[in-house]
Amino acid sequence: MRSLFLFLWLVASTLEATSSPIIYLTWQQDPTTTMTVNWITLKTCCGEELFFKQSNEESYLQKKSAHAPLPENAPYCLHSIELTNLDANNSYDCIIDDTPFHFRTLPKNLENPLSFIVGGDTNQSKESYFIDTCKKAAEEKPSFVLFGGDLAYAAPCFSFFSDDCERWVHWLSNYATYMRDENDFLIPLLVTIGNHDVKGHYSKTPEKAPFYYHLFPFPGRPGYNRLHIGSFLSIYFLDTNHTNPIEGKQTEWLEKALQEEQERPHRFALYHVPAYPTVHSFFTRESKKIREHWVPLFEKYGLDVALENHEHLYSRSCLLKEGEENPEGILYMGVGSWGVRPRVPRRNIPYIAKSSSSRQCTKITLSKEGREFHTFAPDGTLLDHFEQLGLTKE
Repeated sequence: MRSLFLFLWLVASTLEATSSPIIYLTWQQDPTTTMTVNWITLKTCCGEELFFKQSNEESYLQKKSAHAPLPENAPYCLHSIELTNLDANNSYDCIIDDTPFHFRTLPKNLENPLSFIVGGDTNQSKESYFIDTCKKAAEEKPSFVLFGGDLAYAAPCFSFFSDDCERWVHWLSNYATYMRDENDFLIPLLVTIGNHDVKGHYSKTPEKAPFYYHLFPFPGRPGYNRLHIGSFLSIYFLDTNHTNPIEGKQTEWLEKALQEEQERPHRFALYHVPAYPTVHSFFTRESKKIREHWVPLFEKYGLDVALENHEHLYSRSCLLKEGEENPEGILYMGVGSWGVRPRVPRRNIPYIAKSSSSRQCTKITLSKEGREFHTFAPDGTLLDHFEQLGLTKE
């Protein structure tokens, strides 16, 4: 108990002593022309203004943030500004409360390869686990990061308790500190929800995940959404029965979204509980429902890759169609071991091509030729390398 009080005091004291905001970036619309800037301060230090300019310009523009206190009487304030009408594939300089930072917008096409990092289950164990993997991920110079749920591990098992606000704030502080490239550009993040992000974990409503929905404007309500990046990438952010049922409205929305975008060369789904588990039972409730409701849509409309989490290890499936290996099938990979103690996979799983009981992050590189995957342990060890080349979609 004494160590817990010391931890809470250190987080608040750091903000109080430096008055520096915790700044993190995400998107709500096309990342080629927008950027959403978020920052957290103590309620007593509510700086509301952002100054920004394109890096090759002289004069800063000024914008005032929307702001609101964090839920459950937390002593913090969240500020947010969505910058729009930006130039694609350009760098921007910003200042908040005398704190400078930089970001880049994404390109509209794949004239040059683009890389991003994926992971999940980020902060359950030692804080150093999360930080070490962040450091390795940042070394790979990703354009952004996708986290597939179980972020700060701040939501209680029982829905009548409160979130651990300080875990959320400290998690974002560590991300903001370590997820920067060598030129000090902030690396944006995009997230979807996991069981440890919602009070009670399963079969709840968005009201039971107050911090998750407050801190991350995307995917927003109801909890599932899609993001288009230029002309080349769509990502579908899904909720595996944490604040939305898998079946019903979410599945109806997913079919419509997939049907509309079959010609995009790269399409990924990001969600928490896997369709094809490697540790938990194949017949887990959520996994069964995903295979029943989502997998047929993935196959019908040609999803390329499903990014799964929750299992606390690394695995990559064979290309699967109707549960069998098929060269025209879908790649399922993940599965959530950024900052946790790794688990051991079940033996002799026929649909798994590669697995490793290790913490990891995966770098995905998109190009005109296809997709390339490199999976790294925090110490830099290459755990897996896989390519999908010769794409037919243009």
